[in-house]
Amino acid sequence: MSRILIVDDEQNILELAKLYLEREGHQVEGANNGQEAVAKHGTFNPELIILDLMLPDIDGFEICRQIRARSDVPILMLTARKEDIIRLLSDKTEFEKRVLVETFKIPKGKVSTYGRIAARLGKPRAYRATANALHKNPLFPVVPCHRVVKSDGGFGGEKKGAESRRMTLAAEGVLIENGKVRMSRDILF
Repeated sequence: MSRILIVDDEQNILELAKLYLEREGHQVEGANNGQEAVAKHGTFNPELIILDLMLPDIDGFEICRQIRARSDVPILMLTARKEDIIRLLSDKTEFEKRVLVETFKIPKGKVSTYGRIAARLGKPRAYRATANALHKNPLFPVVPCHRVVKSDGGFGGEKKGAESRRMTLAAEGVLIENGKVRMSRDILF
């Protein structure tokens, strides 16, 4: 039996999913909006969150960011329309979209570099543009930009953000030595 939090503003969907999961033996709590979801995450301590992206008060990605700051609970993100994702990427260039898609592929426990991603996109000298695209990532943590580091394993950007990415990678089991990822063939994606 697992504790599952379902977050959806459509009551019919919420009740149907809750009924099905409870029938399978799970303990289920529901939330109709983002504020309720964040609060219930703190009190219910779910083992899985099923999260609708389009909520009336707080965007699903923002809820995910808030929860990720405190927990690594698995989050299944749902959207009924591909237009929701397209809207989030509408102000991105084609190159930025390709960077985000390539970064999405990096599994937990692995890292890549800005240069490796640029090379995969056929633009090996565009490592700075790759870093800039990831700096503006609207889909974190779905697109795990924290898994992309400098070629020496260092963390770019502002000190606070770099420290947060370093801690997140360490929590994912990536070996950090002297403030940098210990680079090896085994860890590179």
